[in-house]
Amino acid sequence: MSETDRGQSELLGYFLIFNLVVLTILLVGATGIVGLDNAQDFQRTTSAQQGVSALANDVDDVARRGAPSRTTEIRLADASLSLERTTNITVRTDNASIENETVQLHSLAYDSGSGTRIVYSSGAVLRADGENSVMVREPNFLLGNDTVIVPIVTLSPADGDTVGGDTTVSVETADAGTEVVGAGEVDMVTIEVTSPHATAWYRYLDDDAECDPPDSGTVTCRIEADRVSVTVDRIDVRLE
Repeated sequence: MSETDRGQSELLGYFLIFNLVVLTILLVGATGIVGLDNAQDFQRTTSAQQGVSALANDVDDVARRGAPSRTTEIRLADASLSLERTTNITVRTDNASIENETVQLHSLAYDSGSGTRIVYSSGAVLRADGENSVMVREPNFLLGNDTVIVPIVTLSPADGDTVGGDTTVSVETADAGTEVVGAGEVDMVTIEVTSPHATAWYRYLDDDAECDPPDSGTVTCRIEADRVSVTVDRIDVRLE
């Protein structure tokens, strides 16, 4: 091989190695950026989940423990918090003197803007990542063979029902009254939940009741019991 050919081969080799190094740096940098974005998104949705779970505890204080009001702070980072009506709960019995009751709930929903939603709905906290939903906090239902107690909690917007951006939102909750909508002796109780998170509700209810798999967003469950009590707690909510 001539000196000229050897020099060209070395130059070509240096050029290929240089390109390989540059490509590796670019790939590592891109992967690092994606990993950092994913870590930041996980951190902010985890923080929001903790905030919504704290809200659920505060609503319990108002609805069940006699507190007149509570204030919960939820951190938004390029996200939104809103009240929505996407869930219905229906309770039916075989006792004709107990009126069948359907309640359309106002739920509080955190939307990360990147595919994760965290929802407070009648005592439950649900997390949806894309099409997959899990119940991270159970409602205060009692589904026993002797007694079934269904305390339904619905939120009522006292002012604006959506807040978004990069801010900390104060969620003020206040008691707006409790109504007993059905109580008495029964043999069978049927509970229907229609929700975007019907699969998560199914997994929760099916532990203590006989449930049909969700159909068109509705899960239907039956439980044998001696008595039933259904209440509706109304909570005024202000987002500031």
